[in-house]
Parts: sequence; structure tokens; C-alpha cells
Amino acid sequence: MKLFGINIQKYNPANVEEEQIIFLLSKHNIDVVIDIGANVGQYGLMLRKLNYDKRIISFEPISECYEMLKRNKGTDNLWDIYKIAAGDFDGTSQINISNNLVSSSLLKPHEKLPMYDDGIRTVKTETITVSKLDSFFGNRTIGDSIYLKIDVQGFERETLEGGLGFLKSIKVIQVESSLSSFYNKGSKIEDIMSLLRDQGFLPYNFIKGVKNNSTGQLFEVDIFFVREQFVIS
Repeated sequence: MKLFGINIQKYNPANVEEEQIIFLLSKHNIDVVIDIGANVGQYGLMLRKLNYDKRIISFEPISECYEMLKRNKGTDNLWDIYKIAAGDFDGTSQINISNNLVSSSLLKPHEKLPMYDDGIRTVKTETITVSKLDSFFGNRTIGDSIYLKIDVQGFERETLEGGLGFLKSIKVIQVESSLSSFYNKGSKIEDIMSLLRDQGFLPYNFIKGVKNNSTGQLFEVDIFFVREQFVIS
């Protein structure tokens, strides 16, 4: 229904990121959330606001963001933070730090995309530590029911490929994925869908993210995946 130029829709929890997260955390008795690409801790703070009181493990490689993440974590003893990026190799690399920080990526941004703006522009680079999830977690058991969140600005495929062994212990994955990548050689939605289907995950829900408000073109979505045996058909 449209009223005074505003489109009014009936509230549907399945279309709201926070409500979908709350449902999945509860439904699958999640006791560990792994937050890849934590930035300054927005996701962890949101989880605490949603009354999730179990363990969080956050990865953030950029020094400036990591220091803010550390402050936002505060004295939360169930929130562990690590100054590393997740990828498909173990070593070091250069990360492109964006003007707005949140668009920083191991990949270089496309400068001719319709949504390119000054916030996405690279202002400096930094040498960071990169680790495969398989190397970092090894054969350790960190929880009985694990939720993996990935927000790595085009580097999703490499992050997942570095953790194919570790994925066997994951129940739920939330990944920000691009329909039209902002980054050179960045992962696209079809890459992620194919890779995770091969690993035994089914897409559970899509929640729209960044779009061009003038044209309606959607650039990014959050995709929720659940391991096949836990999906209710």
C-alpha cells in the first residue's frame, strides 16, 4: 500500500536481518558465533543487544578498526577478538583501506560502478596477517553449534575455500554476497551458492542490502545458509 508517496508493507520478520538472526540462533541452539570481517564490532554489539549471551569470536585485520573493536568489546569475557583476516592462504598481504573503513578489502574496488563513491575510495594500504580458517581452528572443538558470519567485501570465496574442513562443524552461515561485485575479481552470488551447495548447505533466506535507490538495482544481499540436514522442508 502506498500512502503520501511512502510504500507501506506488512511487517514480516523473515525480511528483517535482526529477526532472522534471532530465530536462527535460537532454533539451532547456537553457542558460538564466528564474526569474520568484524570492522569495529557492529555485529557483535548487535548480537549482545539481541540478548545473545554466548561466545563470539571476531576477526578484524586493520589496526584502526581493531583498536575500536577492542574498545567496543570492553570487558566482555565471552567475546574473543583476533587481528587477522581469513583467506585461502596463511601469510601476509596488503589490504586496501577505504575512506569509510567498512568498504576496505583485500581486493581493489571497481572505480566505474554506479555505486562507487568517495567512501569506497582507497586512501591507504596496510600489511595484515591472513590465516585459513582450517589453520586457525585446526581440529579444535570450539562449540557444539556454530554460526559463521562473513562480511569481507568481495573476498568471500577465498574465505570459505580456506575453511572447507572447518565448514563441516558449522550449522548456519550468513554471508554478504554481491550480485555485481564492487571489487576486481570479487566473489559473486553464484560463486558462493555453488561452493556452499557442494559443502552441504542450502540457501535459507535472502535479505536485501545495498541498492541504487534511483534505479532499484540491487548490488548486495545477505544470504543465510543452513546445513541441509537441519533445514525443514
